[in-house]
Amino acid sequence: MTLYLFIVQVNNYDFVFIHKKEENKSRKHKPKQKHRDRVRHNERAEVRDTGGARQCLGPGCVEAARTNSKYCSDDCGMKLAANRIYEILPQRIQQWQQSPCIAEEQGKKLLERIRREQQSARMRLTEMEKRFHELEGIIAKAKQQVVQHDEEVNEGDDDTDLQIFCVSCSHPVNPKVALRHMERCYAKYESQTSFGSMYPTRIEGATRLFCDVYNPQSKTYCKRLQVLCPEHSRDPKVPADEVCGCPLVRDVFEPTGEYCRVSKRKCNKHYCWEKLRRAEVDLERVRVWYKLDELFEQERNVRTAMTNRAGLMALMLHQTIQHDPITTDLRTNKER
Repeated sequence: MTLYLFIVQVNNYDFVFIHKKEENKSRKHKPKQKHRDRVRHNERAEVRDTGGARQCLGPGCVEAARTNSKYCSDDCGMKLAANRIYEILPQRIQQWQQSPCIAEEQGKKLLERIRREQQSARMRLTEMEKRFHELEGIIAKAKQQVVQHDEEVNEGDDDTDLQIFCVSCSHPVNPKVALRHMERCYAKYESQTSFGSMYPTRIEGATRLFCDVYNPQSKTYCKRLQVLCPEHSRDPKVPADEVCGCPLVRDVFEPTGEYCRVSKRKCNKHYCWEKLRRAEVDLERVRVWYKLDELFEQERNVRTAMTNRAGLMALMLHQTIQHDPITTDLRTNKER
């Protein structure tokens, strides 16, 4: 329908006339009629198809297809899929071999770097195991020393009124017994928290790393260092005749080959030195093991990516079209 507007002026008055014109309805609705006819034709074809059984699409099969399926059985579908793979896959493999894969080259370089880091970590771990056994030998040798009482007297002569504050409880303590107090105070607060895992530690060849005491209430294994765990390990009672035995050093780091001969009960300078030395070595060993585990995970991810890149699904679903057979590498000289 079309509207026509007429404006006529008579004696300074404007008169507006609107005229409607009806169009040919048959011409306007002709595309809709064709669409309806097409839909009706498709519906009739579907009715005819559902009325009779369809033939299976499997190669060489003349059986009727199952309801809501193109095949009479799963074997026919598998045979057709296998034929498609045999037809398409060789060509895709040839295209894959002709064009260089930049990601594959980068993956190989990354694997070489990971292997070098793994070798370095293994050497570091061997070194730490050697330090572990050396420390145990030093501790065993130090226990054979004899207590020297004159050194014990010299140790007690250093007296002062200076006081320092504990880092855990903030109480003022005498510098002579500060190490002893701070160690006990820290162990008291540390034992109030738990660090656990659902699985025990299984590291082949590792000795004395984690506590691994099972807690039946939380169903977890303790993951503190065994030598530092205040919750499941107690310091042994020190005999009266046991020597301190801490190796003495010169200029902080240079060992002198001598040992502290003060009684262990009265030596405040080297309180719990065996536990702290063992914890230092064990902590470094744990760090190396964590580094090795991280490197193994990186290697596994890179190998999985390289395997999937040239796998069946990747080759069937992706294709690289080489428009210029001469220029196969589109990287710049800097990127190469």
